[in-house]
Formats: sequence, C-alpha cells, structure tokens
Amino acid sequence: MAHRSQSSSLGNVDNDPNHVPPHYKEYYRIAIDILAEEGIDAYYQFLAKEQEVDFLSSTEIEHINKYLKKPTIPFDELEFVRGDYDESDSSGTYWPVHTDIAAPALDLGWPDIHMYRGPSDVTIFVHPPAPDTLSIKEEFRRLIRSATQVIAIVMDIFTDIDLFADVLEAASQGIPVYLLLDELFSHHFLDMVKRCNVNLNHVQFLRVRTLTGSTYSCKSGMSFTGNLIERFMLVDCNAVLCGSY
Repeated sequence: MAHRSQSSSLGNVDNDPNHVPPHYKEYYRIAIDILAEEGIDAYYQFLAKEQEVDFLSSTEIEHINKYLKKPTIPFDELEFVRGDYDESDSSGTYWPVHTDIAAPALDLGWPDIHMYRGPSDVTIFVHPPAPDTLSIKEEFRRLIRSATQVIAIVMDIFTDIDLFADVLEAASQGIPVYLLLDELFSHHFLDMVKRCNVNLNHVQFLRVRTLTGSTYSCKSGMSFTGNLIERFMLVDCNAVLCGSY
C-alpha cells in the first residue's frame, strides 16, 4: 500500500488540509546510485549538473562508503531462468507467511495486560537536569530497579556499565530482560560485557538480539544497510522512557 506522501496524484488533494506533499524525488535514487558506483566526486558532479541540493549529510555519506557491499555475483554474470507464470503469485499479492520474518519468541514470558489504565502521564527530563530533579540516567536506573514483570530495552549503542549492572541485577531477581541492539554497533556492547567479565550464557533471564536498519539496493547490485537509531525502554508494559543523555 502506498504511503500518503506517495499518493498525491490520487483524487483532489490540493484542498485537503491533511495532504502531505510527496517527499520522494527521483534524483535522490540516482545520486545515491552514482555515489555507490562511481564515488563522491561523481556524486557532487551529478548534483551540480542537475542543480539540485546535496541531501546527504557528511555522516550519511561516510556510512554509505564504509558499509557498501558489492554483489557476490556480478550483474553481467547472473543467469535468468524463465519459469511458469502463476497469476495467483503476482507481485500485487501479499503473502505474510512467505515473506515476513517471524518475530523472535519471547521465551522468558511477557505480561498479559489488556485492560485500560486511564490517561497517560508524560514527564520531560532534561540534560543536565534541573535542580532537585532526576537526570535521565537516574530515571532510567530507577525504572529498571522498580520493574517487577518485564524490561525491554532498545538501543543503538549500549556501553554504560552502570545501566548494565542494573540490568544484570534485575535478571538475577528473575525479571525477564530483553535487549534489542543495533547489529553494526553490537560489538561495543560485547566489548563492555567482556570488560565486566560477564558470560551472557550464564544470565538466565536475559535475552539479547541484534537488528539492522533498512537495506538500500542499487540497480548494479551493490547495497548498504542503515543503523537502528532508537533508544527507549519499556518497563512492566506500564512505563516508557525514550531519549538520550
């Protein structure tokens, strides 16, 4: 299904106050392909020729060049085999069972909560903290220590030994802890674990999984994968903390 910003030509949207102008531009794709296949100089030359704005930050360009992967088989060596066409398997048909990656089993358990708990409260923490208020890190640690049912943490980079110690303490008390980390930066977490002399296999109530960002594939077969840029924690399906410090 197309996103709203990709469906601007459908119907009369000019007078729609909720209309979101299309954000996709074809020169984005062409410029990224040129950057991947021909290098940074060709990328800037293309933008100058087309009189378009440089839409990639220096960090994004560095990431693309660092993690760019060439196809295992060159495009001109691929063999295409014509098969029988089945109309029921057309590209317009969606098969979740066949195409989706199964969610990992939450083998440590998950709270069965379906009741309505009333309106939510929102508290804003700043760094550095205001006088007589908790810092973001202190609130993070307080929530971990208050957990009684489950802790779920999503982080791009996890290297804080104080938070890790609180996580281990919660797991030692039989509270299920799930960590979801960015795959490209997961080695930083493993280095911290090694420095702390912890064997994750011996922590019964801790599960660690890595996840990658989206993968962009060029027409030449070259590709690169983005990062998981997220930082939040869910405690007992009741409290969520999101942000950084």
